[in-house]
Amino acid sequence: MKLETRVAGFLVFHENHDFCDACLATRLVSTPAEVRAAIDELRRRAAVFLRDRWACEVCGRQAEVTRALAGRTVAMKSPIRRRASRIA
Repeated sequence: MKLETRVAGFLVFHENHDFCDACLATRLVSTPAEVRAAIDELRRRAAVFLRDRWACEVCGRQAEVTRALAGRTVAMKSPIRRRASRIA
């Protein structure tokens, strides 16, 4: 599975929670640079991911964080959302 898909799935499942690149990378067994590139690609395709400087939910550091916006992710035409709704 592509890292973009894994990042999107994690963020959609935890929508409205802020995660820095380092914490996302730890959770997804990747590097922060790879996660950042995947997020940039996701944001280029769909405006459902917010990127801003804020406190990370996991480590509490002030950093660039990413979150999936609640309600907007429903519009994603992706198997990620269908899979997430089956699990929930």
